[in-house]
Formats: sequence, structure tokens, C-alpha cells
Amino acid sequence: MQTQHEAIHEVVPSELVDRTKFLWNQQRYLLENIKLADTKAGFIMTISAAVLSASLSPGGRLSFHLSKLSSIRSYFGTVLFVVGLVALIASTLFSAWSIKPRLRSSLQASPVSWVNLARYKTPNAFRDANRSMTEAHAADLLCEQVYFMSRICVQKHHLISTSILLALSGGFLVAAAIAIR
Repeated sequence: MQTQHEAIHEVVPSELVDRTKFLWNQQRYLLENIKLADTKAGFIMTISAAVLSASLSPGGRLSFHLSKLSSIRSYFGTVLFVVGLVALIASTLFSAWSIKPRLRSSLQASPVSWVNLARYKTPNAFRDANRSMTEAHAADLLCEQVYFMSRICVQKHHLISTSILLALSGGFLVAAAIAIR
């Protein structure tokens, strides 16, 4: 069954070149988004780890919060502090997970995706496959790669959004716990 986004029509060679250019532009756009997401994740991870380290340093407040649980105020401050630390640790882990390389692609070797390209046994096998590929087949492979890259971008951005939320929450909770003391 055909969805409303699909259109069946014959592709003429000039359209194929335009579609291929469009796909290459999409690929470049996605690569830039992936680089930007990785940079953002590294920044968030650094900030979260720095706040975490400062909170747990010998001059930090952890020993105070865990040693003096006699009053409700110090108990509440300790709970805030521990929840804040957990949020900062989770933020760091979400950021690291978003940077992790994604190696999913089609199962067969193809000359478009670097993951699939690495499946060729020799440089000559890659060269031969590249020479025998038609423009239509190249456009199909590129289309597949752009699709997988867009899914990677969506996943990265979800992880980074969660990491930002956790970092802000964790930093706020740790600051509140220190202020309560």
C-alpha cells in the first residue's frame, strides 16, 4: 500500500543527478549535525564531570552531609546532594553514550558508507565494486546511508537533551544541598 508521501513515477537521468546532489547535501548536513552534537555532548560531559569532581573533592560537602544526619534539615540536604550527584553521573553517562560511534548499516559491503566500505576484503574489491555500480544504485545506497544517519542524529539529540536536563537538575540540587547545610 502506498503512503501519501510516496509517489510512483519514472526517473529520468537529469532527475537522478538532482536527487543525488540532494542526497549528498543531506549527508553533509547530517554530518555537520553529528559533529555539532558530539561537540555539545563533550562540553556537557566536561561540565558535569567538573561539578561532580568539585562536589566530591576533599573540600567538598559530601563528608558533612553523610556524617551529620541528626536533623531533618541535614537529612533533606543529604538527599538533595545524593540525588544531584546521581543526576550528574547520569548526565555524564548520557553524554558519553551519545558520542559512541554507531556502526549499523546494511549487511553487505557497499562503496558509500564507511562502515560498509570496511567490509571489502581488499582495496581492489572496493575499486571493482565502485566501477561496476550504476548511478541509480549509488543513489539508492546514498539514500540508505542518509536514512541511517538521520536516525543517528535523532538518537544523539535525544541523549544530549536528556544529558542537559540531568546536568542542570544535578547542579541545581547539589547547589541547593550546599545552601541548606
